[in-house]
Amino acid sequence: MTPSKAYQPKVASTRRLGRKAVSELVAAMIMISIVVAAAFIIYVYSSSVTGSLMGAQPQQPYANQITAEYYSWPCTTSYNGTCTALSTSITLALRNTGSGQGFIADYFVNGTAVTTVTYVCPATTITGTTNLQLMPGNSCTATLTVPTTVSNNAKPGYAYIVKLVTTNGSVFTFNVIAGQSGTPTA
Repeated sequence: MTPSKAYQPKVASTRRLGRKAVSELVAAMIMISIVVAAAFIIYVYSSSVTGSLMGAQPQQPYANQITAEYYSWPCTTSYNGTCTALSTSITLALRNTGSGQGFIADYFVNGTAVTTVTYVCPATTITGTTNLQLMPGNSCTATLTVPTTVSNNAKPGYAYIVKLVTTNGSVFTFNVIAGQSGTPTA
């Protein structure tokens, strides 16, 4: 006996005829662009939050900008071309390259305060004090007496840090090499 064709239920079709769908390739490209845009928005947001949490301040023009154009920490004694004794003074050629007056308050050599400074400026010579007003564009030569705790242990050829502090708290550091002269590195 063969089944009769009289009753056969209709199965609903899953295909919709007459409507066009977006191709899979275009859909993937749209999804990628949405993800990239979202990542960029999250990056910008997190950057601004991180900057504010770290206490970022808006950049202001430098009013004080003091540079050392030249230094000299010479040898006083040498043997067979090798420096054996260093001078007890460092000479720095300073210039105010900023837009405001620079009031120099203190100097430090390797963290030890300098107590005696002699300035030779175009108009005047000042000895014994560390306070100096350096006008924008002007220069002076400062001769620092190296503290004995540093000079007794200083070795020729080694770099030492000279730190200059202004009255408003600006700090400028320079690396000088014992027994040499030249342009300091910041």
